[in-house]
Amino acid sequence: MQQLFANAEENQRGRMMREAEKVLKANMENLIERAFNESKRLSPGGPDPRHH
Repeated sequence: MQQLFANAEENQRGRMMREAEKVLKANMENLIERAFNESKRLSPGGPDPRHH
């Protein structure tokens, strides 16, 4: 009986790890995509101090 509970806990941990990996992968893909979409260009006269 104790072995049954140990296997159930192990399966749940494995499932949680797979879900965590999916979340991390999606987050990393989002960060990478956002980094490529951001412009690295600066305005010719430098940043506008009145902008913000």
